[in-house]
Amino acid sequence: MSMGSWLKAHKKQVITHTSIIMGFVLFTIFVAEPLFDRLEKIPGEAQLHQFQLPAETNDIRYAIGFISTEAHSTVEIGGWAFIDGHDSVNSEIYIVLKSANRTYIFETMVTIRADVTRHFKELSLNLDYSGFAALIPAREIENGTYTIGIYVRKAEVEALQYLNKTVVK
Repeated sequence: MSMGSWLKAHKKQVITHTSIIMGFVLFTIFVAEPLFDRLEKIPGEAQLHQFQLPAETNDIRYAIGFISTEAHSTVEIGGWAFIDGHDSVNSEIYIVLKSANRTYIFETMVTIRADVTRHFKELSLNLDYSGFAALIPAREIENGTYTIGIYVRKAEVEALQYLNKTVVK
């Protein structure tokens, strides 16, 4: 039996198998990565942001309560921070991870820290919203050593400070 006659005799099977293979290839190219990204998502994970950071201002008061990379799938950072001379109401706090090659900016979740307001009572500022926690997915950052920074934005006031702390992925 020649190849041409074999193809004629098995035309439906060839079309069916070709369609299945092409469907799998298209699925792999267009659908698999976004689908698996959703499946890998960790509840409460910090979102990666891209915007221009200001020059370092060094006018942030802060304390880091914890830094953990034990899970290997996340970097967890928490503490409190506020811009010197400004209350923390409506502030946005971000964690910055900076290496020689890349800079990543991750949002944080607000944690209420009435203890910070009490500790700095002489400032007469509401610092209850200065607490933060970030659950950074390790898959979002390249391998390397990163200096940790804190970026705080309150209306038009911005402050950026890099810490003497690093994290390694």
